[in-house]
Amino acid sequence: MDIETGRMQERISLELLQLNAATAESALSSGAAGLDPASVAAISRMNALRERQLTRGRKLGAALARIDAGTYGLCCQCEAEVDASLLEEDPAAVFCASCSAERDAR
Repeated sequence: MDIETGRMQERISLELLQLNAATAESALSSGAAGLDPASVAAISRMNALRERQLTRGRKLGAALARIDAGTYGLCCQCEAEVDASLLEEDPAAVFCASCSAERDAR
């Protein structure tokens, strides 16, 4: 495999720390607001952002678990190696280019 898992583990851990800090900060800033339309819209956007952050955090945690299990960089569908450029682009990638394209076509 062309990817250095130790470096990727550090990169993923750092992104996870930054993500957790951002999630905690957004939770603190979403205090009680009036129910005017602008406040409702702002709360909705914050909730959507927080949900994306939580989803990304789960994906990063799963990537760390795959590193620990020795399966990082293997496609979760066909078990072929995921191209290193895909992992560089998104360290939480779980599918090779072929399986990803197949899933996108569905």
